[in-house]
Amino acid sequence: MGAESSVSRTEACLERIARLDPDLRAFITVTGETALDAARTADVATREGRNTGLLHGVPIAVKDCIDVAGVRCTHGSAFFADNIATADAPVVARLRAAGAVLIGKTNMHEFAYGGTTQNAVFGGCRNPWDMTRIPGG
Repeated sequence: MGAESSVSRTEACLERIARLDPDLRAFITVTGETALDAARTADVATREGRNTGLLHGVPIAVKDCIDVAGVRCTHGSAFFADNIATADAPVVARLRAAGAVLIGKTNMHEFAYGGTTQNAVFGGCRNPWDMTRIPGG
């Protein structure tokens, strides 16, 4: 696939997560294999002249308080560390319907109860532009 394929964009995102996330701690869960599967499906659709929506093949992530079927949803808490969502939240269903490729679940303040994105369980998230700062809620 060329540089503009969904697979290449998804691989680039996953490589960047693997390289930077040990310091940034932006992700709680990365869904690499399922993301690549969705990206391959998007690329097949593109080759066949089908467009699945406004976000066709675009890698995205959602906060870890949003259910994604088959993926753990911790709400940033050790209490829900093993909680696996059984269905997609409506927003995830809409993102998928628009063709988005879900690459993972992002870090958050425990139970979304704060604006600092500091998390004692999964580590404090850092601002990618200035590691001395937080990204905010």
